[in-house]
Amino acid sequence: MISRSFSNRRPSVYWLILLISISLHTNAFGQYNLLVQKDGAVAGDKLGWSVAGAGDVNGDGVPDYLIGMPYCDPSGMTSAGSAIVYSGASGAILFRKDGAAINEGLGYYVSGTGDVNGDGRADFIVTNQTQAFVYSGANGGLLHQKAAGGPVAGASDVNGDGYADFMISNFSQTSVYSGATGDLLYQKTGGSAIAGIGDIDGDGKADFIVCDHYADPGFTNGGSAYVYSGATGSLLYQKNGHLDYDLFGSSAAGAGDVNGDGTPDFIVGARLADLQNSGAAYVYSGATGTLLYQKNGEADEQWGHSVSGAGDVNGDGRADFLVGSIYADPAGHSSAGSVFLFSGATGNLMQRFDGTVTYENFGYAMSSIGDLNGNGRSAFIIGGPNAHPGGRSRAGSAYIYGDGDLGDPCDSDVIVPTLVCQADKQIGCGESVVFDEPTATDNCDPS
Repeated sequence: MISRSFSNRRPSVYWLILLISISLHTNAFGQYNLLVQKDGAVAGDKLGWSVAGAGDVNGDGVPDYLIGMPYCDPSGMTSAGSAIVYSGASGAILFRKDGAAINEGLGYYVSGTGDVNGDGRADFIVTNQTQAFVYSGANGGLLHQKAAGGPVAGASDVNGDGYADFMISNFSQTSVYSGATGDLLYQKTGGSAIAGIGDIDGDGKADFIVCDHYADPGFTNGGSAYVYSGATGSLLYQKNGHLDYDLFGSSAAGAGDVNGDGTPDFIVGARLADLQNSGAAYVYSGATGTLLYQKNGEADEQWGHSVSGAGDVNGDGRADFLVGSIYADPAGHSSAGSVFLFSGATGNLMQRFDGTVTYENFGYAMSSIGDLNGNGRSAFIIGGPNAHPGGRSRAGSAYIYGDGDLGDPCDSDVIVPTLVCQADKQIGCGESVVFDEPTATDNCDPS
């Protein structure tokens, strides 16, 4: 009998800090730079536990992003949790949502939803331990509240009414809701990982994937992933793990058009695949369901704990993809974690990104964001919830990578945030304050 472990084992650009961080969190053979780093202000915040591209929330034409820190203590409430929406253009805080009760854990899961209410702004979703909250990107107001407990995702327009829809899981069951009305559209068994994947069957409706990593498709806890039609709710594909305890469906994501056939593809992770808990990630064609790529980890690295589409990172017209391994030991740092960026066109490794602190769990969560600097190439965000920024134990960090840079913050065409009170931590251009980073003793944010 095989025994296996089931433990669950960086806008603003802060100029001087980034010069140091780039050398720490990029790999020598790659070409993609650290554009932004966001850090937890207090030890134990675990910023980066969840991350997501949010779409264009503030209507400035640049995609924004969302970061959760479910163990932070807003207003002194232990682990009430918070989630923050940041401007992709400036890094300024657009919205902050704080938990209202001790141990609420707001920010455990986050996702962009697309425009659910038809006002032209992308909206977003945040969960605590039991509830999911869909907020307006235009004003931050609450649009929908649903029972939750597990992963959440934007589903795009499943029912063809012109509004984006959304998905909520409690791990054992997944519900797909109308963004326009909040009405239930579908319920499906499973929910270890869920994602909208786009229109893969060409009927004009967005389709979606629901995983159950404890399913038994001929193998005990081999796991399964189910791809459903948005138009009818019928099963389009079922993909299964290959061995007992593979936990296929530990993670899943829309991959974008990886193979250039005009149809979006999808990716599924199996974090305990093979007999050595190496883990694997599988990229499938949306058009045919055939396997395009399989990426395998090394013993005990648990590749596929997280997976994500990266968008077109290198500008070759194909969507690229990310595979996370939170138990990788780069440079001998136990479980610092690593993320691997692969070309959609060739399947070749484009770059490896490594955590730098023991047990950082770099790659715990990750997501594509979109084009932040107008070069036509996508940026992506990676969470390291147990990072120690500034020596703050497990305050956590989130890192945004992409091609090029976001420009010199001293450039005259960069909009400088206004500080509404005296800041204790500033980086300036001459005598002008450019960025302020909130800290434990500073309740002043850039606006």
